Amino acid sequence: MGESLVPVPAGRPLLLELSAHDRFAADGPALAYALGGNTAKPATRTLTFTPKADATYVVKGTLSKENSAVWLEDARTGKRIP
Repeated sequence: MGESLVPVPAGRPLLLELSAHDRFAADGPALAYALGGNTAKPATRTLTFTPKADATYVVKGTLSKENSAVWLEDARTGKRIP
């Protein structure tokens, strides 16, 4: 998966909608994945937080058939943003 950096203003509340889901570069692998019963539940989360100056945050998550989740972490400390 690729990485992208998006600068945001520090010190002001920010509303984020995070989402995680399966993506395939071609239809064939996606179809084989789905026919094999491997489809994962998508995950979404909306949160409001105030970014700190000179901080970096990373979106992380897990996808599975039973339970999927997406969250925001402080890249330096690894702590989840509530």
